[in-house]
Parts: sequence; structure tokens; C-alpha cells
Amino acid sequence: MNWKLTNRKKATLVMIAVTIAVYLGMKYLLPLVIPFLAALFLARFMQPLIRKIRKKIKINSGLLAGIFLLIAGGLLFFLLFLLTEKLISQIVYLLNHLSLYESRLRNILYGCCCSLEDWIKIPAEQLQNIILENITVFIENLQVNLIPRIMNQSVNYIRIFVEILGVVLITVISTILIAKDFDKLKECNSKYIYYRYIQNLGHHLMAAGGSYLKAQLLIMTIIAVICTLGLLLLRNPYALLAGIGIGLLDALPVFGTGSVLIPWVIIELLRGNFFQAAILFTIYIICSCTREFLEPKLIGDKLGFPPIVIIITIYIGLKLFGITGVFLGPISLLLIGEIVREIFIHYNLSLKK
Repeated sequence: MNWKLTNRKKATLVMIAVTIAVYLGMKYLLPLVIPFLAALFLARFMQPLIRKIRKKIKINSGLLAGIFLLIAGGLLFFLLFLLTEKLISQIVYLLNHLSLYESRLRNILYGCCCSLEDWIKIPAEQLQNIILENITVFIENLQVNLIPRIMNQSVNYIRIFVEILGVVLITVISTILIAKDFDKLKECNSKYIYYRYIQNLGHHLMAAGGSYLKAQLLIMTIIAVICTLGLLLLRNPYALLAGIGIGLLDALPVFGTGSVLIPWVIIELLRGNFFQAAILFTIYIICSCTREFLEPKLIGDKLGFPPIVIIITIYIGLKLFGITGVFLGPISLLLIGEIVREIFIHYNLSLKK
């Protein structure tokens, strides 16, 4: 029996091995090194500006990096403070008017039941009582099961917050130290034989991965703005809160804007509010067209993969890594592609016959 591996078989084994290695790395290694990868990215990103300033002023690179991080952190904190303040005010307004909304919801429910009465041959009052009883049971189960569970997990929430704070602190310190000795570290690492391959891999990943992340954030922001403006047109007091929520949902392939807007449209139609339903449906159409138009342009073209492949990797990422798989899935695909490409070039391998 001939056990000699052909070029094509070697290439296939390389692809399988790299795929397994990338999965294990993303699953187990990435959480351990992510502060330092983030620090390296930030230090590399700041280098052009640091060099430009140091030509005019003789100042320590690490100190400059610290100043930049302080300014960026201050601006980010200020923006988050303004956004949080607005969101909290809308949540407080919602809580203060719960009784009013409960009355309105009952009226909406009764109107919907009246519309369905002729279709399902059940009196509106009886149908409303059935629905209200089920809602009451659901809320009671929620109070019995969910709220105590949340309270019991409060210690874990504090632990997670402390861990995040620790990661941020380590990232900041690491960024300053890497920026301080960036040129020395680069010169030292350039002596190693695999530096060129790692450097090429890093450049391709940063270019493509950066494009992907920026594209996702840009699309999410545009969708959130469209939804917020549309809801402001309807004079919805929670336009910002709802707009941001729908924008975040839109990034998830399983949900999307339709998971919120389509049921909302149906409710407004049952209530007889055809203008509101038309506006909400228009918002949905605009959001869907915006994503369909921008996603291939901003993501597929930059990554070098068809949009359907990106959707598949996002779905697989969600299954393997949870919510972070929205980003880790496509990044893993990029990493596999770049590593395989470098190995194929170095060892003259190919999947072609």
C-alpha cells in the first residue's frame, strides 16, 4: 500500500490542522493574551503620531502613549456618560408611567382581540381574559425564578466587573510599556527567522480585521440612527433607547431589525394605526436595504470572501464562542486563510490537481 502523501493531501491536512489550531487558540489561548494583543494594537496604532510629535519635542514615547490613552479614555467616558444619562432618563420615564402604559396596553389588547373576534370566533372579552391570565402566570414565574437567580448572581457580576477593570488596567500599562520600547522590540524580534511571516500575517489580519470591525460598527451605528430618527418622527419618547437596542439586534444574524419592527407593525395594523405601521415598515425596509447594500461593500469586498461565507462564519462563531462569535467567527476565518496561505507559499503546496 502506498502511504506517500500527494501535494494535494498535504495541503488538505495543513488546512485541517490550521483550522483545529485556530479554534483551540481562539477558545483557550485568546482569553489569556487578549490584553497584550490589544496593547500591541494600540501601541502600533499610535506610533505614527508619536514619531511625528517626537520630531518636534523630545519626550518619552511611553509618556506620550499614556497622555493619548488618557485623552481617549476621557472622551469615551464623557460620551458614555451622556449616552447613559439619556438612557437612564428614558428608563425612569418609562417606570414612572408604567400604570399609564398598562392601561394603554389593555386597550391595545382589547382592540386586537376585537379585530380577531370574527376570525377565530371567540368573544373579545374572553380572548382578552385568556391572554391576561397567561401574561400574569408568565410574570409570576419570572418573579419566582428569574429575579432570585439574578440576585444570587450579584457576587459574580461584581467579580466580572473587577476582572474587566483588571484587564483594562493591564492593557493600559502594557500599551505604555510597548509604546516606550516599540522600536527596540521590533529590532529584537526581527532577528528571528519567523518574524517576517508573523509580520505579514499581522499586517493582513490588522488590515482585514480592522476593516471588518469598523464595517460592523458603522452598519450598527447607521441602523441605530435610522431607527432613532424614524421613531422620533413618530414622537416616540423612547426613540434613542429603542433605536440603540434595534441597532444592536441588527448585528445578530438570528435576530435583525425584523424581530422588533415586524411584530410592532402587526400590532399597529391590528390597532388600526395605519400611518404608524407604514412608518415602522418603511424603517424596516430602509434598515434591511442599508445592510444588504453596505455589508457586501464594507465587509465582503474587504475580507475577500462572498457575503454568504461571512454569514456562515458568523453563525458558526455564535455556536462555538457565544455572542463574541459575531466577531471571532470571521476573524478566525481570516486567520485560517492567512496562515494557510503563508504555509502554502513557503512549502509550495496547493489544493489543485
